[in-house]
Order: sequence, then structure tokens, then C-alpha cells
Amino acid sequence: MVAPKKTAPPKIDGAKLLDEVEAAIRKYVVLPSEADYVGATIYAAYTHAFQAFEIAPMLVITSVEPQCGKSTLMDILGRLSLNHKASGDMSPASLARSIRPDNPQTFVLEEMDGKFGTTKMAEQNEPMRALINSCFDGHTYDRFNTRTQQNESYGGLAPVIVGAIGEVPKTWRTRGVKIRIRRKARTDKSIERFRRHIGGVELKELSDVLTDWLQPQVEDIKGRHLDIPEMDNDRDEDLWEPLLIVASLAGTGWADKARAAAIEIANKPDYSTPPIGNELLKDCREVFSLVVGDFVETSTLLDLLKSKEESPWREYGRDGLSAKKMGELLDAYEIHSRPNRQGKRRGYYLHHFDDAFMRYLPPLEQSVKASNNGADQ
Repeated sequence: MVAPKKTAPPKIDGAKLLDEVEAAIRKYVVLPSEADYVGATIYAAYTHAFQAFEIAPMLVITSVEPQCGKSTLMDILGRLSLNHKASGDMSPASLARSIRPDNPQTFVLEEMDGKFGTTKMAEQNEPMRALINSCFDGHTYDRFNTRTQQNESYGGLAPVIVGAIGEVPKTWRTRGVKIRIRRKARTDKSIERFRRHIGGVELKELSDVLTDWLQPQVEDIKGRHLDIPEMDNDRDEDLWEPLLIVASLAGTGWADKARAAAIEIANKPDYSTPPIGNELLKDCREVFSLVVGDFVETSTLLDLLKSKEESPWREYGRDGLSAKKMGELLDAYEIHSRPNRQGKRRGYYLHHFDDAFMRYLPPLEQSVKASNNGADQ
């Protein structure tokens, strides 16, 4: 009896597969730019071959406010990644013991603002910060076991996706691809609601195909290098190289898209996002009714804000809200001061606030209604 011939598994079209992964992300989440969709796609793919590289870049997902889709994006990317383990509150010891070469995983860590939102909280969670840092370059987490009187090492190289409202420790931002998402506009009806029992099946199938495509290539990828596009610093060039190598496996089209996305994402300003920013937006919208024209000088805007009763701006800082601090707060919403059309005075164009007002503040009629209800109580 002749044994049946083994048929080779069908060849996987990497470019088509990455197109499908990107389409799945677009189906459920609105991201700020085309580059962000590409970056998210190739990061999810990279996790399926991370063992081929000497470093493991993080993916850092932040939002300026709640309800921007951050958790949905993390859920989707986790399901697309290699053998993901998601947690909203993982201890350093649990994370360290979960990183094992014989069971490679992608760690998806939500609610990091709950651990690092203030200086005091950050100090209390310093071991977690250091451990996640070590996942980037494979350094171990070493402890002395008093029971066995032996040194024990845990941890190693692992891809980590972290998410937070506001900011995460700077050492993570310099070790990761950064995606800062915005709340979708109320007029945006292009995305579907992510239902885990339906969408989760599709994402699991894509994840399995990513594994089938990339895991057999791990040994071939090891030691490979690319000419990396010039970025603002060497660290960005280092952390993007693994992702660009994975994208190059899908052909020229994805290689070019990934290079363009890497340059755009790496060179974005690294904004900080204080939680008081939303209150500043709200007060700016209120005082704009007193502004004539579409331009307000910085000094005039500061005076109007400080004149508002029960606002925090007169006591914000040593001498009240300063032009520099106001600029930092508004930068988080991509609102920047600039010279007027005559080039003589610096300030803000009111129409540059429209997008942030639409995304992060309730419509004016709702605000007025809420204020009236409060006054009646």
C-alpha cells in the first residue's frame, strides 16, 4: 500500500494578509491618521515573529480623554497578536513568571494610568515600570529566594502593549511605537461596534494565519537588517527596524507603506496630557463668545480665562495660568499658537478649536441644558 503524498500547505500571501488585518482594525476603530493604521497592523504581525529579534518594541496606546476607543483598540490588537495575555492589574511577579521562552506571549496591559497617573503612584509601582522596560531588551528580573537561598531569574524578551488615559512613563514612550487616539466625531458612522463573540472569531482566524505565515520564517529573519529611514533619534530607528523587517516580508507595497508610517509616527510631538485639559477646552469655548473675529491674542485669552468666576486659572501655578502652560495643555489636543495674519501678534485662531470641541465636549445645547438643570436643583 502506497502512503498518500503529503500536500504542502498553501502559500500565504503576506500582502493580502496584512491588508485583511488592517481592514479588521478599520472596521472597529477610528485612528487619527493612515500611518496609525499601518503601524498598528505591522505591530500585530511583528508579535508573531518577535523571537527573531534582539529587542521587543512596545506599543504605547494613549488617549487624551476616556471613551476614545483605547480599550477597543487594545482588545482588537491583543486578539490579533501572538498568544495574547490581557490584564487590567497584573503584578510584577505575575508578569515576570509569565514570560517564558517555551510559551511566547504578547502582554496587553490596560489601565496603566491607574498605576502611574501621579508621581506617588509611579513611585509605588517602580518595580512594574522597570520590569516592562526589561521586556524591551530581554533583561531578566532577578530576586533572591530566602527559602532556597538561591538567586532566581525571571522575565526576558516579550512584546508588551500598554494603554493609559493621559501618559505613561517616559521610559516606555522611548521604547515603543506610540499611537495617541482621539474620540471619534459624532458624525462618524463608518465603524461597527466590536462584539467579542462575533468579531473575536474573525480576529482569532487572522491571528492564526499570521502565526502560520511568520513563525516558520523566524530563523531566516534572525540577523537580518534594513536601511532604516532617518528619524529624530537612534532609539526610534532601533525599535522600528523589527516592524519594518516584518513588513518587508509582504513585498514592496507594504514595505513602502511601513517606512512612511514609521517616519510619521516617530516624528510626532511627544505631548503630555494633563487631565485639566478638558476643563480648559470648556472654558475656552465659553469665553470665545466675547471675542470679536477669528483670532485671539494669547494674553487676551489668558485674561478672559482668569476673569471667569470659579475657574481654576487665577490660581493655576504660582502666578496663575501662563502662556507656556496653556500652550502645553492645548498641545495635547493639537491646538497650537501661531502669529496672526499680519505676523505681529501671537495667539490662537478660534476655528482651530472646532475639532477638539466636537470630539471632547458635549454639544452647546447639551451644555446649556445641563447648566440650567444644575441651577434648578
